Parts: sequence; structure tokens; C-alpha cells
Amino acid sequence: HNNAVTAVGLQALLRAGRSSLKELELWGMRIGDDGAKVIADALVGNNSLERLYFCPGYSNVTSEGWSAFSRILCDTSSVNDTYISNHTISNIGGYQSHSAPNTTRFHLFLNTNFHSKEVATLKLLMHHGDIDMIPFFRWKLMFLPLVVDWFQRARPCWEAIHLMVPGEQILQFEDMSALHGFFTEEPEAYQSRELSAMYKFVRGMPMLAVGKEEEE
Repeated sequence: HNNAVTAVGLQALLRAGRSSLKELELWGMRIGDDGAKVIADALVGNNSLERLYFCPGYSNVTSEGWSAFSRILCDTSSVNDTYISNHTISNIGGYQSHSAPNTTRFHLFLNTNFHSKEVATLKLLMHHGDIDMIPFFRWKLMFLPLVVDWFQRARPCWEAIHLMVPGEQILQFEDMSALHGFFTEEPEAYQSRELSAMYKFVRGMPMLAVGKEEEE
């Protein structure tokens, strides 16, 4: 409620190594897009904050500021960036969060209704249909059982979100086109993903061996 508090000050608060803050109310602050970006940046790696309240209209947060919040909820730049996105905050903007983009609201919905590990799994499945296996080659075939195990543990998450959210509901929003493929995916397609990942991993191992021989 204090306009004297700056966005940089809030960033320091949220980045505090042992921050246990679960709720932050900024109803009376005009944080603007620049402030939203600073706060969003501070939420990277923050696993404690669950609710961030502010009035979108009064705070002067536009689509640019919401984009920053969307990115920290699910950064699709790479598999690792998606995995380390924020999976704990469940409310951004408070009671007027209807002004948030649909993708932002959906990722907040995931954070609210699933455990953080399940959320990370779902975001990976939704945004990385073809997971790059190359970074895992250094573990050789020892990593293959982990690949299989991950897909087996991820399947209940896949099934749960398809039961919870009708695909038609997602398909009606053009700004959620990145999720359309996932929500029209049949169970057989999920199994194909698993088999494809294993195939690419095994196929890549001889290439890795050849590369080492050439170096020698």
C-alpha cells in the first residue's frame, strides 16, 4: 500500500535468499510495465510467493508488463528454462486478474491445481513436444531408464489435465494457439512421444561414439 516502496526494493525483497513471503499486496502502487518486469525478474527462482495482488488498471500494467509475468510462469526458450520457470505463484493481479492474457491465467491455473513438480512436467509436455535428447548423451545409456521412467511418471499428469480441461475450451482462444496441439493430442500420440524420445536417444549414441573416435 506504500507508494514510496520502489520496484527495485520489491525485487530485493523477493530475491532474499531465505524469503518466506507468501503474499504481497501492491494495490496502491503504480508499478507500470517497468516495475512489472523488475518484479517478474525477481520471481525467477522464488519458490515461496503464492499471491501477488495489484490493480492492473491503476497500476498501469499493459500487455508488455503481462508478457514479463507470462515469461517467468513458463519460459519456453529451452527445456531447462521451462523446467526452472515459476511453478508456485497462483495469483498475479488479484481479483481483477481477468485482464491477464489467457496463457498467463492458464499457467496460474496449473500452479494452483497441481504440485510444483507436476506443473513443471505439464509445462514441458505442453511446450516441448519434441524434446532434444542431445544434452543427455553425456550420460550414455545409463540415462535411458530415466527417460523411460520420466514419461511413465508424466502420463498421469497428461491424463489429469485432459480430464480437467476440455480441449474445446482451449481451442476457442487464438492467443493460446501454442497449446492447441497438446489439447488435441490422443493417448496414442503420447506413447509415440515416449518411443520417439527413446529412439532418438539410442540412435544418437553411435554418433557420439564416432565423434569421440575422430577426436582421438
